Amino acid sequence: MRGSGRFRFFAMALTLATSMFVLFTPAARAQDDPFASDAVVAQGNPPLTESMVTRYTNFQAWLFEIPFTQQQREKIRAMLLQDWRKPQDIKNDMVWLTLAANIAQGTLDNREFVRCDLQPRMLKDLRAEKDNPDSQWLVAAYDDAHRPIAAGNPPLTESMVSHYITFTGWLLEIPITHPLQDRLHAMLLEDWKKPKDLESDMKFLNWQLDMARYENADFDRLYVRSMAQPELIKQMRADKSNPDTQSLVAAYDAAHRPIAAGNIPLTRQASDAWTELFCFMHNQSGAPHIDATPAVKDDFARALSKNWALYSPEQQKNLSEMPQKWPALRLLWMKGEDADRQNILAAWLPAVNPSQPADPQLAAALQAEARSNAFIKRDPNTVSEQDLLMAAKDADLVARQCRRQGTQKDLANAATWDERARIMRAGKEAFVNLQANQQANNAALERALATSYLQQKYLQQQLRNYRFGSAPLPSHVRP
Repeated sequence: MRGSGRFRFFAMALTLATSMFVLFTPAARAQDDPFASDAVVAQGNPPLTESMVTRYTNFQAWLFEIPFTQQQREKIRAMLLQDWRKPQDIKNDMVWLTLAANIAQGTLDNREFVRCDLQPRMLKDLRAEKDNPDSQWLVAAYDDAHRPIAAGNPPLTESMVSHYITFTGWLLEIPITHPLQDRLHAMLLEDWKKPKDLESDMKFLNWQLDMARYENADFDRLYVRSMAQPELIKQMRADKSNPDTQSLVAAYDAAHRPIAAGNIPLTRQASDAWTELFCFMHNQSGAPHIDATPAVKDDFARALSKNWALYSPEQQKNLSEMPQKWPALRLLWMKGEDADRQNILAAWLPAVNPSQPADPQLAAALQAEARSNAFIKRDPNTVSEQDLLMAAKDADLVARQCRRQGTQKDLANAATWDERARIMRAGKEAFVNLQANQQANNAALERALATSYLQQKYLQQQLRNYRFGSAPLPSHVRP
């Protein structure tokens, strides 16, 4: 498709941007090369084949959500035949085909987020190419396929409805049945008659776009979903008078039925999250590799269901929280430093491989850290001089572990823990003064003392960003 250099450059830049969403090796893309036995329709480097024409056309139809007619498909075919007369145009069109191949390797969920991000960017670029008839033809085809179905600012289109429904299904992890799809479609048509509801629904759609552009792609998205979903469901359950909300609650409950009863029921989501965490940690230990395949998840679900009643309340609670714990751990493993990963291994390997001893020094330091952080919140009237000396020893132990790990961040933390030990040894008056300053210094101190993965401020900040109250709320979850 002929186009200006600016559009070509933007298309190539998008190929690089897509790597933030979908990461695949060249080998994965080279499997069963479709070019090998295709009918050639134009010579070039590489030759243009029938499957390339089909793939190029289908990709544009998917990306811009245009149900191309046969006549429109023939138009694109003619454009490609024209392009294959010029090496630069061939190179530019191959960018699109490579982009299509990369995106096709992703999951349905990831592809939806990629499209949500790329479509407005590329459409903006196309609209700017006023002197390019091919670009303007595609823009006209897009506008024709996205006619408003309800007036408003912005007007509602079927594409917006589709994105809203898909995002709702992903966020709540529910199947979108035809009745539920029809209900949400009707709800949006009604919402577009009310500016306040329209604004709320647009915030929800913009949240999807925000997620599509997260720096760490699925790592960030799955973590935010794991934190947001319970709060969303809580708010929706309370909205008893809203039939749209209650239909989503019913769909959520149906998709999250317990697989083992108890004071804390076991869900398949919790079982699957534990399976993924277990396999990940097991593989990090150097033991024989295990993939969290559907069959392996089925085995774990059966075993957990069979033994659920035998687990202690604390064990049941920990397992039931796996849908939140696993995405947080996965994100920190990816973003953290070596010391963070070592802390994660020390915390979880004993649960995964009970026969494999954890690092005793690290385990002791983590326990000392927990004791110290609990001690500093105690009422000074209940603290003895002996208690202060024991707390000082805990701070010493954590400081030694920080120096042992040796990173620049750990050495800075060690100095903070040394100061805490000094204050504890200085006596009760110094301890009281420390507590008096604690409220003002709490945020900085917590960051400085973040030697355990449970204290990572990044995760806390992400959750604060999406507390529902300040976060975008769709109409069916407004309180």
